[in-house]
Amino acid sequence: GKILAGGERTFITSGPVVDRTHFNLTIVKQGGKSSGTVTVSVINADNTCAPLPGGDVTFTDDDKAQKKTIRVTGVEGKQVVVKVDSKGGLTKSFDYYLVAE
Repeated sequence: GKILAGGERTFITSGPVVDRTHFNLTIVKQGGKSSGTVTVSVINADNTCAPLPGGDVTFTDDDKAQKKTIRVTGVEGKQVVVKVDSKGGLTKSFDYYLVAE
């Protein structure tokens, strides 16, 4: 995807994760001059959204074509939320793609 600086995108699983306790999330910054942060959270039984420990990945504005992978744990029985947030001036963008395995 592509996000203009100051924007964000949120991805939410369609239901609780039932068949695994963890997964690997790979984030690839393909280009753009914006910095960006990817945050992984879960929705708890009381409908609160809680960030997962170690579930943050940050790219600076000079990171180009860089790939980062995090192991996301503690997801069984919960919905997973992945938020991609772009920072910087109005003319900057954060070009990325995500792979969950």
